[in-house]
Amino acid sequence: MNQTMGLFVGRSAAMQQVYEAIQKVAPHDLSVAIYGESGTGKELVAKAIHQQSPRSSKPLIDVNCAAIPRDLMESELFGHERGAFSGAIETKPGKFELAQGGTLFLDEVGELPWELQAKFLRVLQERVLWRIGGKSALKVDVRIVVATHRDLEKEKNRGRFREDLYYRLNVFPIHMPPLRNRNDDVVLLAEHFLRQFAPHIPGLHPYTRERLCANRWPGNVRELRNCLERAVLYHDGEGPLMPDTLSLKSFNFSETNTALPLQTVPLTLSQHPPTLDQTICDAIHQSLLRNKFNKSRTAKELGIRRQRLSRMIQRYRLGH
Repeated sequence: MNQTMGLFVGRSAAMQQVYEAIQKVAPHDLSVAIYGESGTGKELVAKAIHQQSPRSSKPLIDVNCAAIPRDLMESELFGHERGAFSGAIETKPGKFELAQGGTLFLDEVGELPWELQAKFLRVLQERVLWRIGGKSALKVDVRIVVATHRDLEKEKNRGRFREDLYYRLNVFPIHMPPLRNRNDDVVLLAEHFLRQFAPHIPGLHPYTRERLCANRWPGNVRELRNCLERAVLYHDGEGPLMPDTLSLKSFNFSETNTALPLQTVPLTLSQHPPTLDQTICDAIHQSLLRNKFNKSRTAKELGIRRQRLSRMIQRYRLGH
């Protein structure tokens, strides 16, 4: 794996296909469309393509089409002249000009307003642009890389994305796999983030690895990263990262056992500090019920130390 591929963490077959696609297309001045769910790392693919391209010494300009108000999008992309409209107190170059000689990356290109799609296409075809209020055309030499969580072909068929622009952008498509299809990479990514956030913690407990691999990760790599960042805050400073530090909506300490009703023993969750994930409290409480409040068996089932379980029971009033 070369230095550029070092932007990624993952050895799964799905990611190997992504690496091969990047290496194949990067040296060629083709438009690239990156597809994938939110949080899969589409911006890293764009960065890798730029770094491996002949344009690597020139700028990589990133534009998030979903974050720019519609009435400002044209000015952001194409620039404007002084006095072109109310508030244009000075001339401003657009993103196309700033990326001259390099790469322009349009994230969430599916959000590009319909009325701007024709102008965008014209720039790609003619390699010239006009600033808003401009009196002369400016030459453009940029490579275009776009990304979207939408299916642009479906958007095209529904009349929400121009067909001619779609074919201009979709020259070389790359599909980023969701994390649920990269189960082999979950632990690798988690250990990578753990080293970033807390290098003093000696790795993940085996039960923690199991919990991470069992989760669906609808937010993909971004969600996993946030999960590890929160988890280190709950770590008690002793040993590896334990499963009770994970704040997961789908968190369940024991998926194989049927939990007894919570009403069997009173539990006032409103007494818990807001920093403790309620689902973890529920899981601990249900495990205590299953094990008839035997702390040793409960701690073993949850994958935490008995002393730590005792502290949590006392502090968060999880006992009888």
